[in-house]
Amino acid sequence: MKHGLRFFSSVLAIVLVVAIGESYAQGGAATPLAPAAAPPRIYVGPIGGFNQDFHSGGFRSFKGDPVCPVFEAASATGFFVGGSFEYLLGNPSEATSSILLRLAYDSRPVSFAVREEGTSTLPVIDTNRVEIVDVTTEHRAQINYSLLSLDALYKIMISRDVPLGIAAGVTANFVLVGQAKQTYEIIAPNNAQFDTTKRTDAVLRYEDNAQVMVFVDGDIPNRSSFRFGIKAGLFFELNLRKFLFAPALVVPGIWFDAGLTKVTTAENWRVNAFQAGVDIRWAL
Repeated sequence: MKHGLRFFSSVLAIVLVVAIGESYAQGGAATPLAPAAAPPRIYVGPIGGFNQDFHSGGFRSFKGDPVCPVFEAASATGFFVGGSFEYLLGNPSEATSSILLRLAYDSRPVSFAVREEGTSTLPVIDTNRVEIVDVTTEHRAQINYSLLSLDALYKIMISRDVPLGIAAGVTANFVLVGQAKQTYEIIAPNNAQFDTTKRTDAVLRYEDNAQVMVFVDGDIPNRSSFRFGIKAGLFFELNLRKFLFAPALVVPGIWFDAGLTKVTTAENWRVNAFQAGVDIRWAL
């Protein structure tokens, strides 16, 4: 027991000495265990958070058919996860600005829907093959869209006394997945189905007892492989270096990412996002 207490006391003493030494070092004073050294200039660590995605549509449910409705806009929730690299500019002990690079996997799915009442665009019958005129239908496009995003930002703290900062720059995104499932569905009445004997060449297949027509199921037609945008954010920087084993910085923030390029080469379709997340960085 005495040996155990002695060992515990020794470890505790070492931890206290190191913690005190680190505290002095942060304050600029040198100690035998923590001699004066240049403050760190480089910080790295993980990032993560959520996206509120906004897709501006502008493409028709049936391409080239002027009668069919247009998918105008939709929003959904996604997420991002990755890492960051920060390089302080000027004297690290007094720096209020830096270059910030962030690399992340960025998921931005969405679902468009346009509902119609009345006569269907395509022939609808009941189970007895009697034509139905009054139906409720819905055009849908379920989009699976994800990116590898690289942000290059200039960051500046509002003042040395207030841990509030802003950052702005550009974001370059490589499209990892860009897929769509585009359908035309009967919502009501329950006994209605599309007349499969009058199938058009545009239909890939029928689903749910011929109540769903599938027109696209795969890569988004004419999809661009690259996205470019501008990005700006507001964040609160918590300095935790005084706590032993804690990361140097914990930085919760909000960002706005505005896409300048289009999702496809044929449609006026762009993706924007509000992002909320946390960056964690350790000093190197």
